Amino acid sequence: MDPLSVPLEIREANFKKGNIVPNASFEEATLGKNDSTITDFNLAGWNIVGTNVELVDIREPAYDKTEAATGNRAIKITRTEADVDDLTRASSGVISDFIPVIPANYELYYDIKLENVVPSTNVDRFQNRVNEDIDIRLIYYDENKKEMSPAVYFEFMGKDIDNSFKGFGFSNYYFVDHFDWAKVHGRTWEYPFSEGDMPEGCRYIKIFAGLKCGGTMWVDNIDMRISKWSFTPAERMAALFDSSYSLIDLLIPKPKTIDNRRTLSLEGKKLAIVDNPGATQERKAAASLLSKHISLAGKTAEVVAGAPSGAGQDALVIYLTKPGQTFGNDLGAEFARIAGQDQGYFIRQRDNRVILGANTDAGLFYAATTLSQLIDKEGGKLEIADITDSPDFAGRSSRMMNYQTDWYIQHAATLTPAEKDSIRSERDADLKQQIEDVDFYAFYKINKLYNEYHQLSERWWGKDEFFNKLYSSVGERCRQYGLAIRPAVMFNPYIHLGMEQPERLLPDSLKQIFSHVDDHSFTMVKNLLKPALEAGTRTVMFCADDYIPHYGIRGEYTLFNAKDKARFLNLADAQHFFINRLKSWLETDWNGVRLEFVPAPYNNRFIDYGRGTADAYYRDLAAHLDEDIPIIWTGNTVRSLHYDLADIRRAVNVYRRKPMLWDNTPYARTVETKNGGYTTNYPAKSVLCNLFEPYDVTYTGPFLDQVDSHFYNNDIGFGEISKIKYLTFADFSWNTADYDPEFSLYKAMVHSVGVQGARLLLEFNDAFYQFVTHWSKARTEKKHDVKYVPTAAEKSKGEERKEKMLSAFEALGPIDNPNLKKALKAEMQRKIKEWNEIAI
Repeated sequence: MDPLSVPLEIREANFKKGNIVPNASFEEATLGKNDSTITDFNLAGWNIVGTNVELVDIREPAYDKTEAATGNRAIKITRTEADVDDLTRASSGVISDFIPVIPANYELYYDIKLENVVPSTNVDRFQNRVNEDIDIRLIYYDENKKEMSPAVYFEFMGKDIDNSFKGFGFSNYYFVDHFDWAKVHGRTWEYPFSEGDMPEGCRYIKIFAGLKCGGTMWVDNIDMRISKWSFTPAERMAALFDSSYSLIDLLIPKPKTIDNRRTLSLEGKKLAIVDNPGATQERKAAASLLSKHISLAGKTAEVVAGAPSGAGQDALVIYLTKPGQTFGNDLGAEFARIAGQDQGYFIRQRDNRVILGANTDAGLFYAATTLSQLIDKEGGKLEIADITDSPDFAGRSSRMMNYQTDWYIQHAATLTPAEKDSIRSERDADLKQQIEDVDFYAFYKINKLYNEYHQLSERWWGKDEFFNKLYSSVGERCRQYGLAIRPAVMFNPYIHLGMEQPERLLPDSLKQIFSHVDDHSFTMVKNLLKPALEAGTRTVMFCADDYIPHYGIRGEYTLFNAKDKARFLNLADAQHFFINRLKSWLETDWNGVRLEFVPAPYNNRFIDYGRGTADAYYRDLAAHLDEDIPIIWTGNTVRSLHYDLADIRRAVNVYRRKPMLWDNTPYARTVETKNGGYTTNYPAKSVLCNLFEPYDVTYTGPFLDQVDSHFYNNDIGFGEISKIKYLTFADFSWNTADYDPEFSLYKAMVHSVGVQGARLLLEFNDAFYQFVTHWSKARTEKKHDVKYVPTAAEKSKGEERKEKMLSAFEALGPIDNPNLKKALKAEMQRKIKEWNEIAI
């Protein structure tokens, strides 16, 4: 549980080994006597357990080519209901020989295919789910190869948990009729459980892959290796500082195609930017941006409406062009490469011309932001390449500032008039910064800025002048960029009901505030949304998460308003009515604004809470809801660190459409609440945390084909720390295939504070979380024993780490970003205060 207890060189040496599973794809085998199917065989590094286990070989007539994920061979287990022993429910499958491991965090993946899998407990008897019947597990052994208990202590539950079972991705399926080949993440549970830890003292493992129930299971390509969560951020990124990178290498977002790199000198060049007369806002913004960055390199560029006269070899002319506006250049092949991509663009150099081409004006602006990053401000050069790019996600969001509403400030009895004035003054200063941040996010190709509905408070329907001011101000700045960036708005008309309340306990006064059928309620929603829509909002997110009351068990969400109960069959019926009414209004009065919906059971875990009621809810809602309305999904749980096709296909089956991702992971590992990350549940692992956590969700398979084309990233985008983090999300959402979280964070830090500043930030983060680790251990001890007081040695060690943190903060002096240093100082002072509350 303490990553730093193992020397770095040992962790690195084992990390470099890669997959530690012998004969991972089952290609090495010795065959015995077989007829058509292969049931008599020996596997190198593996042993057979039970019966009905076959070795697939797709070169043999008995096997179809689809029966191996890769290569020629795989394991196939076929069981019937008669084959399953009701007493033991023993598995059939394969088990590996001993595999040596070190005390570290490991990740396990396997390719799997399934058909007609039904629970091992008789359906007529127990109505069970798959549970542990898809039986992937690890068996742990000590240094003497004696089997160990699989228990690991989990602070979130306050007890040991069985860490051996790794087939959880399928456990909550009712059955599996068909599941085509997919790479699945082997896991025991989900966040906040730290997947992949070895039990204390474990030195060997065996891997078992089997089936307990009726059905057919194929397994291939078992992969287990040390994960990067055995290293601190500074350790993971250290090697990046040993190399130098070009401006092309450092582009954010990284383009999909980069060819023919070269450098053009700007010395002695006459520079011009050519755009068409009557240019749109996007094109004006593109030309202005290029002029600005050229001027930062000490040069000037004239913006002209046609090809400049006398543009000889001593000139460099930048053209902005769309199909039909090619200025005489043959660009058919280039436009063909971005066909159908509204935001796609390309950059080409032809002699003394640099051509920015796109299908839309927003695409031209994105091309200009890329070219602007390639202007060497110090060397008077332009790094150029043949670049072609388009985003993986058409919608890429950030979140606007937090603030206190006018109503809250006015009615806060504990605040003095001076304190209220101070809050208003700080709020206005934040708004000024938020407006400037529009330029930042547009530059890095984030194209939607949402509010956060909690900022409206429980009195969400009340008129709030600052909300109106926020949208009018941000909308005005967004209009300078046309469709390249727009505000978006979310609202939750249930928030006044309180978090996850039983319906029977709610007073009538709260139940009557909002009704799905009532005209007055609909008018409240329209009045709330109008200021945002008037400011240019093109996306409305209707949130029904966390605050809808339940009947009986949590997850059985219910109607609560008397008018609704009289009018509708159930909650799905009521929400279907309201969503259709809202969509009709948006289409009629606001020219087809995009409407998104967040349901109450918005992840697989919450669907499970309902014990079947959520499945019925989606049957009634999604089957009748307009297919153009995406339904939000946060993954297997609220903060999902992994997406695989076991999770996604289950969501698609229930949602009856591709889910739209709402991602809560940017703060998952650092959050300090009860259901939080390392600092709450794994104190010694706090050293793995990062104040500048890059976007880092592991996904497998054809990810983009399975989800909606818009992506909501739920981290506040306001503030210098968050802006660094959001650059990595921009990188991911444009080019998921080439995304590397550590290198993306390196790029983001270099863009923000330079190479030396990036090194200093990582050193501060390392010192900060060394101190947080010490505090977290003490906090956990205090939680278990209220009388706990740190020993003199523990206090001394805490003070020593505090001083190192303070020194690391002082070393940030050369960084020319006072707002960033102010934010880091606030984080540091908060943690010192919390340590002092325990230690003094």
